[in-house]
Amino acid sequence: MVGQEILGVFGLEPLQVERVEAGCINQTWRVVTQAGAFALRRHRVDSPAAVAAEQLVMKTAGGHGLPVPLVVPTRASEPFWHSGKALWSLSTWLPGQVLTPANLSPDLAYDLGATVARVHEALARLELAAFPVAPQHSAIEPVQALEKFATFRHLISLKGRLDEHDEFARAYFDLIEPRLRAGSPVLAYYRTAPGQVVHGDVWFQNVLFSGRQISGILDWEYTCVAPRLWELGYVFGCWLLHLDDYTRTEALTCAFLEGYGSAQPLVPREAGLVPEMYRWFRMNHVGPFYNHYVLGDSRTNQFLAPNVRQIRFVEEAGRDLRDRIERRLAGLRRSST
Repeated sequence: MVGQEILGVFGLEPLQVERVEAGCINQTWRVVTQAGAFALRRHRVDSPAAVAAEQLVMKTAGGHGLPVPLVVPTRASEPFWHSGKALWSLSTWLPGQVLTPANLSPDLAYDLGATVARVHEALARLELAAFPVAPQHSAIEPVQALEKFATFRHLISLKGRLDEHDEFARAYFDLIEPRLRAGSPVLAYYRTAPGQVVHGDVWFQNVLFSGRQISGILDWEYTCVAPRLWELGYVFGCWLLHLDDYTRTEALTCAFLEGYGSAQPLVPREAGLVPEMYRWFRMNHVGPFYNHYVLGDSRTNQFLAPNVRQIRFVEEAGRDLRDRIERRLAGLRRSST
């Protein structure tokens, strides 16, 4: 339960306080008062600079008309409160509901694409030095991933008896390492693409819908610097990729990219690389193995088996999907000129 001291810092006189459970990596409470509802958050990081950067991005995006929570200052007019043990912030509570990827229609995918483009447009002029590089950025280079996989192989070899995860890990490395050595057509483009500030975590728990309208974009703490193709590939995996349903994947991906292109110029070849960008992320997906073998944390093991299915699906559909996306956007470009 939130203590009275914290509520008092922000001048809150609550009628109701409830913990928000779903989709939150921070500790968040919905506080209902006579003046309306607010989101009270205890940040998982203990860095005033990181919270200040997050709030700067929110203010920038909101200033461009995007549906972003407004930061509510403390009674002392501070943008957040550092209790000595944790950082706390307060923002307005946005209306809307989470829409799962299974319920995403092409029309909504189009709107989502246009909204992501508006986010990129809003953040494009921010100073890059104030934000970290995208968390997957370092893993985009195959040499780094291969070195980590070699480390995990060594740690497994030191065990006297292998468990089920060890057997899976060795099979995974055997599957992925030849693909990493073979490279990817996305690398040359990605290495030279300009970086900019992006949201960093556009997955379905962080976007609210009211009917056909996007009513809220939440959780800006993973804002980072990356080529926009990085974020488009991220959205592909979180929203648009439907395993074993190539037709639906194609329809949603093309609709999303058409929506993006309606607000921001999008080169057909760049759009066609979106599925490959996501595949390359998955092949460099060393996090769960690091958690398991280095940190002793197995909670992320569950993501690895689906990871293999995603890689294989995109490999099977990738070239045809890329060609269709490029043709669709090239056709739109011709018809609009």
